[in-house]
Amino acid sequence: MALFTRRRALVGLGTLGAGLLGARCALPRWLRHGPPRALEGEVARAVERCFVDVDRAKLWDLHVHLVGRGVGTRAFVGHELTSPLSPWKNFQYDLYAAAAGFSTDPSTPDAAYLERLLALHRLANPQGKLVLLAFDQLVDDEGREVPDHSELFTPNEYVLEVARTNPDVVAGASVHPYRKDAIERLTRALDAGARAVKWLPNAMGIDPRDARCVPFYRVLAERKVPLITHTGEEQAVDAREAQALGNPARLWPAIDAGVTVVASHVATTGACLDEQRTLEASHGAAGPSCFAALRDMLRDPRTEGRLYADISAITQVNRAGAFLAEILADPALHERLVNGSDYPLPAIDPLVSTRYLERIGLLSTADRLLCNEVFRCNPLLFDYVLKRKVRALVGGEERRFAPRVFETAWLFSQVGA
Repeated sequence: MALFTRRRALVGLGTLGAGLLGARCALPRWLRHGPPRALEGEVARAVERCFVDVDRAKLWDLHVHLVGRGVGTRAFVGHELTSPLSPWKNFQYDLYAAAAGFSTDPSTPDAAYLERLLALHRLANPQGKLVLLAFDQLVDDEGREVPDHSELFTPNEYVLEVARTNPDVVAGASVHPYRKDAIERLTRALDAGARAVKWLPNAMGIDPRDARCVPFYRVLAERKVPLITHTGEEQAVDAREAQALGNPARLWPAIDAGVTVVASHVATTGACLDEQRTLEASHGAAGPSCFAALRDMLRDPRTEGRLYADISAITQVNRAGAFLAEILADPALHERLVNGSDYPLPAIDPLVSTRYLERIGLLSTADRLLCNEVFRCNPLLFDYVLKRKVRALVGGEERRFAPRVFETAWLFSQVGA
C-alpha cells in the first residue's frame, strides 16, 4: 500500500510538473497580440463617442515605456529576465514581451517594439502625443551604475532620437540624481528637448528626500519640467528591499522646491503607515496606505499647482478593487489627476480583467464587451476606452473620470518658459 501511495504521489507530481511546464510554454503564446487593426462598424462608432467631449490634440499619454534589448540601441533588460536560470523572472519577461508584441528573439531589432507602439498610437488618436520615457539604471551611494541590479535601462539618447524623428512623440528623460554628473546629464537631456523626467525610486534606489536631490530639484523647478515618479509599492520591476522609497511623503522636498510632481498610479499599492509616521511631522498626515498618504497630500493647500497624480495602471486587478471606486467617486480629486497608460502593461490580459471590473460594479456588461473588442484590435486604445467607461455608482448617480483628466498637454506647456 505504501509503495502504491508513493507511486500515486510521484505520478501526481509529474502531472503537475507537466501542467506547469505546459502553461509556462503556452501562456506567452496565448497572450501574444496580432498586428494592430483599425476598428470597424458599431465598435468604431462607440469608441468615437469616447472622444466627443475631449480635445484630441490635448490627449497626451504621459506614461509610456520605451524598451529594448540592445539590438540597434544601448537599451537593455536585466540578465535575470532573459536567463532560463531565473525561471520566474524569465517567465515574467516572456509574458510582458508577448503582450507587447516584443519578440524575445535576441536578433529582433529594438525598433520593432517602437514601430508597433507608434502604429497603435496612430490608429488610436493620431492628433495626440505619446510621452515616451527613458529609464535610468540603479546607481549606488557612490554614484556608480549597478547594471547587474538594473532590470531595465533605456538611455535618454534613444528616447530623444525617437522624439526628433516623430512629431507625435515627446521625450521624457531619466537621470539618477546620485550620479556624479547628474546635473550635467539632466541639463544635456533638457537642452536636447526632453520635457519631463521619469523616476522609479523603488527600483532605481532613489530616496527623494536625499540631499543629493536638491540641486536636481532646483533645475526642474527653474525649467518648469515635471517629475513623473512612481508612488506606492512597485510590482512590475524588481524593487528588492527598497519599497519604502515609493512613499509619496518622501516627495515633500521636491514639492517644497517648486517642482511639478506627478505621482504615478495614485499610489494605489502598498502600505506607508510606519514610514509616514517617521517623516517630518509638519508635512504629512498619517494614513494606513500609500494611497491615503497621497490623497491627504493632494488635499493639502501647500501642494496646489505642484502635485498631481497619474491614473496609469489603476484599472489593474491588483489596484482596482481597493481604491478605484473611491477615486472615481471624488470629483474634487479629478482636478489633480492626469492620464497615462503605463504601456505595455495594459496589453497584458491577466493584469486588466474587464470581467473583474464588471463583477465589482465598476463596468457595465455592455461596456465590458465593447472594451474587449477594442483590446483585440488595439490594447493602447483599450486603456483609454476602459478609463472612459469605468464608473462608480454614488446614490444612483454614475461618477466617471472627468474629460479634463485626459487632456494632459497643459502639463508640458510651460517647460523651458
